[in-house]
Amino acid sequence: MDVPLSCNGIANATNYIFEANPDINFNPATAIVRTSSYASVWYYGLQYNTTYYVRVKTDLPPATWGVVKSFTTAQPANPALTDPLDGAVNVPVDVPLNCNRITNATSYTFEANPDVNFNPATAVIRTVPITEGTALWFYGLQYNTTYYVRVKTDLPAPATWGVVKSFTTAQPANPALTSHPDGAVNVPVDVPLSCNGITNATSYTFEANPNVNFNPATAIVKTIPITEGTAVWFYGLAYNTTYYVRVKTDLPAPATWGVVKSFTTQMAPGGRISVSEPTSVIQAIVSPNPFSEEVRVLIKSSKDEPVQ
Repeated sequence: MDVPLSCNGIANATNYIFEANPDINFNPATAIVRTSSYASVWYYGLQYNTTYYVRVKTDLPPATWGVVKSFTTAQPANPALTDPLDGAVNVPVDVPLNCNRITNATSYTFEANPDVNFNPATAVIRTVPITEGTALWFYGLQYNTTYYVRVKTDLPAPATWGVVKSFTTAQPANPALTSHPDGAVNVPVDVPLSCNGITNATSYTFEANPNVNFNPATAIVKTIPITEGTAVWFYGLAYNTTYYVRVKTDLPAPATWGVVKSFTTQMAPGGRISVSEPTSVIQAIVSPNPFSEEVRVLIKSSKDEPVQ
């Protein structure tokens, strides 16, 4: 701990020499000596819960030590969570935890536990050295869960876990189509669909359906593991058709289907027509449309005239 020590001023003295020592006999090996041109000096990093014996002398001859006095330092304070706030809700499942700094501590250990009694089987424990600060990231916490958090330092007993605080994580977000803007048109019938990533999800299920109510009979459903990303190909969609698309993860309830978006596929390609126009006869050569049983012929002469 940190404490200022001061003494009475002595006329003509130019320096004051303070010694604080946990040994009553002032063992030089444990002495902490400070010299100041003032009658006061700061001592930093004293041990907690320790009695120090203090004496002071000046640089005046015969420069003998004054009367010995003593004080006992406080027991170490225990750290506590400062961020997120106690009782916070909608906390992300990837979140930095922070605590107050404790003098002389060289590391901080955080425990986040969904069990209020801190069952070791459910504990999530992380330690951070003071060289990296007093904040530590916790990744992949469970959604919609209350975590009880406590922090301790590496200081010896009676230092222990600090006061318990808690926060509740957010409900899981639901993914949505990102590969195409909602309402996109002229989308190819062979097309990759992709969605945003959701923390902790291990797979994504896409449904493309020409029925706005997602009739199972017309559903096209594909699932992709997160190891392969968040995009999956849909092949052979129908031409000139509006598909309604939704995505879900494998996370448990309340995770469900995300927001519905839609796109419309491209028109079917038409047949090729070759026309020649001699002086007396118009000839049309038609290549059939493989995607339709109907053939429409457009003959270009003085005007456009569709012929069945």
